[in-house]
Amino acid sequence: MSGVRLVQDVPADRHLLIRVPEWMGERVEVIIQKTAGGISLVPEADDCTQLQQAGGFLVKVLSSEAEDVWNEL
Repeated sequence: MSGVRLVQDVPADRHLLIRVPEWMGERVEVIIQKTAGGISLVPEADDCTQLQQAGGFLVKVLSSEAEDVWNEL
């Protein structure tokens, strides 16, 4: 399987135009992933976990004895 690797900057309108070479045929696989560099607008999974652990809901509500359903069993 041969392919073409293309790294592009994303313009302000967030649209990319990809011209598929004719030799690739009518069906191709497109994979979009963040590359090194640039600023990510979505936090990574570890960042989300840390935010949830430090958040008030987890600390104050889920950790409270009143919310512990296992105490009632």
